Amino acid sequence: MIDNSLVDNMSLNDWRRFMARFLCYNPNADRAWDILTCLRGPDYPSERPDMSPEESGRAYSERRKRKYDTVEVIRSAAFFGVVGGSARHHADDKVKLPPSSRWDHFDKHVARAANVLGLPVKTKGPDKTHCLVHKMPYELCAQMHAD
Repeated sequence: MIDNSLVDNMSLNDWRRFMARFLCYNPNADRAWDILTCLRGPDYPSERPDMSPEESGRAYSERRKRKYDTVEVIRSAAFFGVVGGSARHHADDKVKLPPSSRWDHFDKHVARAANVLGLPVKTKGPDKTHCLVHKMPYELCAQMHAD
């Protein structure tokens, strides 16, 4: 158990030291990193100054949709419903990604973070809802996510 009084009075630098040690020595560091990387991104597609208003609007809409399907769900689940600041979030029982053949680096973090948090990955296209990290139907690998 965690002594909440230690956490309540922890400085930001102490928290950073705690996380540095956790990420260096804890066997769950890779799983924690996948969750942390999904709390903010992705920034693609992103609006650029050289885009027309229509292109910029389309890029913004595509990025917002991508964040809605992934980041906002991970944010809600990562810390048991607690989300800081004004970060957009919503509870859902899955994250949505394109077919795995079209994944970028961020999508791979999303799939791993979703599995850590017990959220199935639903793909749009020929893939079905299944664990894309373990390459099997989600129901068959649910015991892998129990810990």
